[in-house]
Amino acid sequence: MLDGEKRKPNISIMTIIGIFFGIFALSLLFALFYTQTDRGKIVNLACSFIFMLMAGGSIIIGKKSK
Repeated sequence: MLDGEKRKPNISIMTIIGIFFGIFALSLLFALFYTQTDRGKIVNLACSFIFMLMAGGSIIIGKKSK
């Protein structure tokens, strides 16, 4: 690598954010087993679905920006 060159990272920041959102969505799905009320289960399921959509979108944006 020459002095003036800058290396581009192999993974974009949006992909990293997408991975984080995906792991968070999985933890919300796992929390369904420990939720006592039906309302809590619906909220966890809805939030998990939203975070999965955000994870997918972030990963797609990260792939397109390369």
